[in-house]
Amino acid sequence: MKNLCRVRYRSSNAGCPAYWSGHFSPNQFEWDPDAKWNGDIGVVKKRYRFDSDEKSILFDFYDFSGTYVVSSEFLDACTVCNAEFDTVPLDVRLKGGALPKKRYFILLTRSYQEVLDRKRSEFVDATSMETGDLLGNPHFPGARNYERIDLFVPQVRDFPPLFVCIETGDLFATDGFKHVAEENQLVGLTFELIDHGYRYDPIGDLLSP
Repeated sequence: MKNLCRVRYRSSNAGCPAYWSGHFSPNQFEWDPDAKWNGDIGVVKKRYRFDSDEKSILFDFYDFSGTYVVSSEFLDACTVCNAEFDTVPLDVRLKGGALPKKRYFILLTRSYQEVLDRKRSEFVDATSMETGDLLGNPHFPGARNYERIDLFVPQVRDFPPLFVCIETGDLFATDGFKHVAEENQLVGLTFELIDHGYRYDPIGDLLSP
């Protein structure tokens, strides 16, 4: 089985701010937020714009808490790897109204995968505080919901090149996609290997300083 990685934004390059501030207009997407989980956002009729507070941006990937803004170069890597995705064009304007050097899009992946090998992993299932019953995943009937995962061991099988991990909601990629991204020198992203050092602890992350 090939290695899996979590795709994360990285601000170490020039043109990759620690936080990309600005505002969307319209400030609410026309598709139902849950629609992205079933791969059907319908027909997008509105035009979306992001007015940036930055004077220059060069990144190929940015994560607005699960809303992924990517460049056309990132989409080229997706196409080379045969990743399944939809896009919504995003008119990005820099501070002062200038256009950035790259074209940007909102990325909506069509692929969602259960990854965790429950027999070999260490985790705590999410339960109802009122009843103590196990909580299922609200978007995928039959899938489990997790309070935390202390040891994340992936299933031994093939995965698509780019997908959303159902257990964590994070964007995952295979070695193949990572290789293409690095070969094409995409900037503003890093690949966190899913190995014994990887943890999923959303509550702990919120409470940590």
